[in-house]
Amino acid sequence: MIFLILIVIYIISLIMSFSFFKKIFNPLSVYATIWFFLISLYEIRLINYDIISSQVWVVIGGAYFAFFSGILIPFFLYGSSNFERKDSQNELFYRLYSEKINLIKYLIIFFSIVGLYSTLQHWSVLLSMFGSIPKVLLNSPTIYRMRISGELEGVIPYIFVSSYIAIFLVAVYSAYLKKFSILALIPFFSIVFKGIASVGRQGILFGFLEFLTTYIVASYYFSQFREKKILSKKGTIILILFAAIFIVSVVLIKDFRGSTDSYSGETRQLKALKNNTFISPTIYFYLSSDLGVLNKYYEKGVEENRIGENTFQLVYNILAKFGITERAQIYQKGYYIPQWTNTGTYLRELDVDFGVVGVYLIPFLLGFFSYYYWYFFMKTGNPVHLVLLIHLWLIIWFSFLMMITRGANWFLGLILLIIVFYLLPKINLPKRFSKKLS
Repeated sequence: MIFLILIVIYIISLIMSFSFFKKIFNPLSVYATIWFFLISLYEIRLINYDIISSQVWVVIGGAYFAFFSGILIPFFLYGSSNFERKDSQNELFYRLYSEKINLIKYLIIFFSIVGLYSTLQHWSVLLSMFGSIPKVLLNSPTIYRMRISGELEGVIPYIFVSSYIAIFLVAVYSAYLKKFSILALIPFFSIVFKGIASVGRQGILFGFLEFLTTYIVASYYFSQFREKKILSKKGTIILILFAAIFIVSVVLIKDFRGSTDSYSGETRQLKALKNNTFISPTIYFYLSSDLGVLNKYYEKGVEENRIGENTFQLVYNILAKFGITERAQIYQKGYYIPQWTNTGTYLRELDVDFGVVGVYLIPFLLGFFSYYYWYFFMKTGNPVHLVLLIHLWLIIWFSFLMMITRGANWFLGLILLIIVFYLLPKINLPKRFSKKLS
């Protein structure tokens, strides 16, 4: 019965999302898809998870309804987001890229180099500790524990956000040119090797989803000014290559970390997947367990946080450097569900940060501004609207896991990109750098 209800809601959501956004890839279709698969994977119970309580179903359903309602209101206020090129009003972003394409390419190179430097500096710290690359890889479980406990010292913080600035810019650059260049590979390889160094997958997933979402939305916008084709055959192959790089790197990090493929309460069907590289018990657990933590969080009801401590973790930590407040906890409280894990979807963090109001208000605002910025970016081409839309969309992508705003890559990336696009029209390259680039 649960699966039948899920399928009906999912199909209706996809149909309604296309009615609102006129594109199949949109914030509502992505949110619906993520939660459809999260709930479905949990409900097939390849691990002996607890039955989801009525309270948690109300929270999930209420948050979804709030998100849907948030989209509905600006849709009725402003109408459809299906624009045709009728005048110069929506050419702002198109003209900006046409006039500043050389400058944008140099900015991509600059931010890619800074991000690459951060990766190499991180590796230099590890090499000084362990002596060689093979020894670093062999000690990945130790490095992972050191990172979690805050014992890994010497790595310069925050500057690695430059890689995500480069990924955003190169995604729009690729959408504008309708092709990919070697520029796209530099920040990708940087985040992959950074992820291997820190034995973490979140940063790689963040970069891949940022590129994919930015590229598709920018392509939708640019298609107003030329033929509708989004991606060439060659571009499709390169995009598949990026996806392969992402998958291989995540699998490698899983192996380096020494993750177990044995779980308490696992079924015979899950045990049969132990020798499968890509659909392993670890991947199943990673993609389904967060709902179990959410369920256990509401069952226990013992967590207390300062207001917004998860959502605005970076802000708390910056203030702590000046002695204004204490640092926020790096990682959330864990539960046995029956395996220990600690991430419980973004709803768990919204509840512990803001209470019941946050659980419904934040998804409502997320839906409202997702449509608002989609509508006005397509209508006016304001690049700041694109930056805000993509960062809201990243919250949607990571909603199955946690509130992604806790990360420096989200907060600092948002601020720096707004600054970049504010300054972009005001900067002119010297004539010797003005030769047309592609």
